[in-house]
Amino acid sequence: MVRNEEKYNNTDTTQAYANMFYINDINNPSNIYKYNMSLSQFVDTIVVPGKVVDIKFKD
Repeated sequence: MVRNEEKYNNTDTTQAYANMFYINDINNPSNIYKYNMSLSQFVDTIVVPGKVVDIKFKD
């Protein structure tokens, strides 16, 4: 799991910042789930062709 602060569109005309958590799943090794802490819900699923071992953002 890794945390990243991101800007997202919360309406058509405004944007908000939220902590997003990227979570890999041991039972679904090719899926990464994106969780928005401000909304308290999962907002995206990223499917990759291989098994996710760890998540790291480049600086």
